[in-house]
Amino acid sequence: MNLFKLFLFTIFTTAQIVAQQQQLELNYLTEMPFQTSNDTEYYHLESSLLLRGITADVFDLAQQFKNQKKDLLFKLYFKSKTGASLSIDYAIDAMSLTTHLSSSMRSDLFKKYTYDWINRSFRSNIPYED
Repeated sequence: MNLFKLFLFTIFTTAQIVAQQQQLELNYLTEMPFQTSNDTEYYHLESSLLLRGITADVFDLAQQFKNQKKDLLFKLYFKSKTGASLSIDYAIDAMSLTTHLSSSMRSDLFKKYTYDWINRSFRSNIPYED
């Protein structure tokens, strides 16, 4: 009987966690190598432009969903023409989302954190500068 109660509790908890999240998928086709220690000016320029575009996309979507009570979960997919793929998970807590977007200074900080997270996952080591 206790096992049955534990099973029901697990199902309800999982359902509640899933119900509190909004998952958004973003797909990017790129020729850039990812998770590399490539250190050329071309690589830094191209990956910086790519990551800035992704940061802008995440910021725009976060603004669209800022009034929802659900956490935002971004699933970023990178695919190269050679068949390599990389997925990056990025989550934003619903409680802190409105705080991040409340002023331009906080929005810039949100963009920096987003860029840094994706940059570390992409492994290009380019610092964020606006």
